[in-house]
Amino acid sequence: MAEYAADGPVSKMQLQRVAYRNRAIAALESDFAWLIDREACNRGEQRWRPAILAELGRHGDAENIRDVAAQLTEYTDGRDLSDAECVALLKGVRGILPRGTPEADVDELTGLIVATINEYAESHHGARPALLRGALAKVKIVDPEDN
Repeated sequence: MAEYAADGPVSKMQLQRVAYRNRAIAALESDFAWLIDREACNRGEQRWRPAILAELGRHGDAENIRDVAAQLTEYTDGRDLSDAECVALLKGVRGILPRGTPEADVDELTGLIVATINEYAESHHGARPALLRGALAKVKIVDPEDN
């Protein structure tokens, strides 16, 4: 796979990308041909998704890479997603938020919780205040100072 590395000066990030991509390639079997078609690559055809493979390689060991690849395969079935969209999904699985993601805000979160509770109460018979308080009591409340 070294022939697919960038020509000229190579950055640490480029080397990492190649290493992660190679980890994913080693982990994936033939049922992931949409990510890398080994037979076509052996014939010299560029039938692989290097950006997606590089992101998959960041998902740990071979078993986890296969699990995440299977989930991605299932999700993308019938959808026409770009490589960038697939990479964004994979980063989301790893907990990496895209640029421009808003900062967490206690007032916004409170508003969402209240709206969700109100929506539930309006759409379910018997959603009385005591039931709602009981549900909230089951939620483990963490002191913000303990994080």
